[in-house]
Amino acid sequence: MRSHRTGRGRRRSGVLLVMTGTLCLTASALPLFPATAEGEAGSGFGSFSLAANAPVVQLRVEYPQQYCTASKAGTAACEGVLVEGVSTMRQGPIGYALSSVGWPGTLGGNAGTLAVVAGGPAEAEVLNYPVRAENSISGEKDTVSYDQLPGAVMSATATETKVETRTSIEGAESPLGTFGRVLSTTRTILTGEKSAEAVAHSEVQDVVLGPLAIQAVVSDAKATTDSTKAVPTGGTRVVGASIAGIPVTFDERGLNVAGQAVPGVGDATAAVNEALSQAGMTIALSTPTGKPEGAGVHYTAGALNVVWKPDPTTTLTLLIGGASVNVESTGGFDVGSGGGDGGSTVVPPVVDVPGTTPPVDTAVPPGLSGGSAGLPGDTGTTTVPPTTAGPDTTPVASSSPALPGGLSPWYGVLAVLGAGLVMAGLRRLPDSVLAVPATTCPLGDTA
Repeated sequence: MRSHRTGRGRRRSGVLLVMTGTLCLTASALPLFPATAEGEAGSGFGSFSLAANAPVVQLRVEYPQQYCTASKAGTAACEGVLVEGVSTMRQGPIGYALSSVGWPGTLGGNAGTLAVVAGGPAEAEVLNYPVRAENSISGEKDTVSYDQLPGAVMSATATETKVETRTSIEGAESPLGTFGRVLSTTRTILTGEKSAEAVAHSEVQDVVLGPLAIQAVVSDAKATTDSTKAVPTGGTRVVGASIAGIPVTFDERGLNVAGQAVPGVGDATAAVNEALSQAGMTIALSTPTGKPEGAGVHYTAGALNVVWKPDPTTTLTLLIGGASVNVESTGGFDVGSGGGDGGSTVVPPVVDVPGTTPPVDTAVPPGLSGGSAGLPGDTGTTTVPPTTAGPDTTPVASSSPALPGGLSPWYGVLAVLGAGLVMAGLRRLPDSVLAVPATTCPLGDTA
């Protein structure tokens, strides 16, 4: 009986040794099969969030007779956007793209979906605003387009490393005034293992609103992040502006006539003031806003603000431009470094991302280029210059030797230990452990 119990104990200990050794071998092999391939775009981030928004003209109407009454909070019942582009992206990856030539806002654009969520019939989704191209990373196609509106382009692209939109129309006329060619592009993209950017660009040409005429308004915003710091650039420019036929300029000082800030003296300044007063119009150019905080920033390029009262009962507020971006990121964990700087680290190459915004046609004033316009001296364009230099392969100083491929030597020790445990466990198992079970019991009774 004692020998029988001893044999059973040897078998149990042998099984435990084999199981423990197998676990050690499995753990030592994990670095060879990482969840994210080394060097893959975005693999160095612990988390990230990117967003780009490029509205061209945002309009708010206060007209009580038509139920467009402004609230004390500063919002009105009637709002909309002429040409809208939105790109968002975050870890997952999860990405969304929206392109529309005339967006009535989130509530108006998705009224049908809201009705369904509130308990209405599924057929209510037909009430959603249809003139848009909408896409997500989980969609069936990388690019979705809407081409049923003559003279308009709407496209939304969403992949695991890039989300972008392109929206344009050849011109628009309304009782308020006229607009020439209008363009909006947005892009959120992972440009390297631990680098990403968000880019927004909008422009409108040949604007006429009452006494105000503008050759072009160009707005650019760009921000990059690398899990350590965020860098924003961009701004909004007004080119070729005039009021009542008198050339004017807009800058951080306000509205300028013939080099003199309004209010001022002189016939030209008096004529401009008179024209604005009769139209009930005030105009100002806002400056860029957004201060980086570590690896995050929300940056807005500014916009041309026009408040216009064409009659005593109506107030129109137009924001022309206003491209904005938002980036945030955190660093990931270095799997396979074996504690501290246990292995040599190679700096990954920078991915070359060519710009996707085509140039604006020849109607654009000199000095403007679609998709890459910015403030004078501004380097924040929407086109990323190609990188010609190869990756820096200088290894980082290490406090301990590393196995080939940058693996810690502890993984080798773990593998040897696991193999030894498995061999020891197999030696403790009798040869009969895999044999066919006996049909008679040890005491001679039939099973």
